[in-house]
Amino acid sequence: MPENNKLPPYPEGHEYYGPFVVKTLTDGWCYGAITENPCDYCPECCPTGDGFAVAPDGSYAGLVWWTDCPWEFELIERPGPEKFFGVFEVRFPFPVKGEADLAKNFQTVLPQLQFAYERWKAGEDLGPPIESDDDASDHRVGPDAEQVALQRTGPGGGSS
Repeated sequence: MPENNKLPPYPEGHEYYGPFVVKTLTDGWCYGAITENPCDYCPECCPTGDGFAVAPDGSYAGLVWWTDCPWEFELIERPGPEKFFGVFEVRFPFPVKGEADLAKNFQTVLPQLQFAYERWKAGEDLGPPIESDDDASDHRVGPDAEQVALQRTGPGGGSS
């Protein structure tokens, strides 16, 4: 396995979080499940779940995900001790029936998560957490998914 695709260290002291979903491993980042993973054979999609994301250096954040919500990526709990860089409420744009779907959805939020992580590592304030739906648009942590995709591929959708 290439160096950048090794599993990151598990968040110390948080064994109750649940297992890493190895299919989500991307550039040393990995999603872990707090709520039970949906099964590949479930007839219905899971509309929400709790998980966590771990950076290659072992820093981690909580994720509360929804498949049907108006926001893309919002801070709901401020960073805490040493390696904890917050809890984020995120939209997974694809239905979640199993681990492959979790991996595809994790890919969509990873650029925003990395952006928040880099700001946190630089000592920047991520802003106040969201307290109500009314103020959600005022507390974005990073660019939305379309902006990130445009930055990576350029205006025509091809590689830049």
